[in-house]
This record gives sequence, structure tokens and C-alpha cells, in this order.
Amino acid sequence: MPEIFVILIVLGIPAMVILAPSWLRARERQRILQALTVAAERGSVLPPEHIAALLAGVHQVQRPMRPVRPLQPDHVRDARRGIVLMAFALSLALIGLAISQLVSAGGAQQWVWPVFFLVASIGAIPGMIGLAYLLLSRNARRNGPRELDAGEPREP
Repeated sequence: MPEIFVILIVLGIPAMVILAPSWLRARERQRILQALTVAAERGSVLPPEHIAALLAGVHQVQRPMRPVRPLQPDHVRDARRGIVLMAFALSLALIGLAISQLVSAGGAQQWVWPVFFLVASIGAIPGMIGLAYLLLSRNARRNGPRELDAGEPREP
């Protein structure tokens, strides 16, 4: 029975790493909406700077001296996302290799490769998404930014 706990922990930690930031962002958005709702119920009008600071997640109201960094170009953000996802996939593959070695040391030789391939195949999902981001970044860097007008037809 302890083996199942090890597998649950090994698979649960990466899931928590992925889900925790989303949950925290959702909580922050809920807090912002609650503040805006309370202000609207009171009838007070918030200045646009305060609303923009709340929605952007930049605390310009409390710290006006802090400079606001502009967003990076899309290809830079895509490259960063791709690198992070590829590193995450590699870490899952290494975790699978380490678990398979531990299973092998425990005497269960028939479980070595299935355990490795299970964890490595789970890591292949973010790995392929990261590869797609890197390819998008490379393509955007080559072609430069393109803006399409809504009235213009797309080129084939």
C-alpha cells in the first residue's frame, strides 16, 4: 500500500504546481471584483487609475514610484513559456527515471519500464506544448509582427 502513496505524491506535486497559481489568480480576481462591487453598492466612483491598477495587478496606488514594465513582445513571452514547459517535462522524465530505479532496487523488475514510461508520458504533454511555444516564438521572430485589418482578407 505505501507504493500507491509514493505514486500519488509524485503525480500530485506536479499537479499542484500547475493548479496552485491558477487558484491563487482566481482568488485575487475574486477579491478585486468584491472590492469593485462594494464600491458600486456604496455609490462611490473609483478613479480610472485605481481600477486600472486593480485589474493590472500593479499596485500603483500604494507605490507610485515603482515603474511599470511594458509587456514583452509575443515571441519573447512564447519562448519563455516554451522553455519553462520543456524544463517541466524534462523534470518529469527524470522523476520517472528515479522512481523506476527505486522500484528496480526494491526487486520489482517487471515494473521498472512501465513506471518510467507512465511518468515520462505524462511529462510529454507539457513538453509538446513547450515545443509548440518555441516553434511559435521562432516563427514570430522570423516573420515579425503581423497585424490584420478586420476588412482585409487573409493571404492564403
